[in-house]
Amino acid sequence: MVKFYSPGCPHCQTLIGPWSKAAAELEGHVQFMAVNCRTYNALCQRFRVSGVPSIKMFTQSDDGKQRLVLDYDGPRTKAAICDYATSRVPQMVWRITPNAAGKNREIDLAGFLAKGAALPHALLLKPGLTK
Repeated sequence: MVKFYSPGCPHCQTLIGPWSKAAAELEGHVQFMAVNCRTYNALCQRFRVSGVPSIKMFTQSDDGKQRLVLDYDGPRTKAAICDYATSRVPQMVWRITPNAAGKNREIDLAGFLAKGAALPHALLLKPGLTK
């Protein structure tokens, strides 16, 4: 997530605390950055920042084929920022079923093993399941 700000902006100053706390809570899971629009005006224009503070989430589409830039316009609290950020992180948990019918987050074993072939895979086996 990227916060676009201006040093003299009172609303930007108010966001420092919640932003820093959200970044600390999600460290290692979501990257938080800040861009000073006075110093990096061209970058702010490139991402169509029309006012500060502005928060944008840089992520990928569900299929991983497109880069997305999403505007965050929710509450400026640590909890709200964390909820938004974690809701946009690609989910790495899949339910493995024998006949995955394309349901949300379901996949067959071969599909699971083929997904991200270079990444480590882990299976969590639940006792009591048959066939």
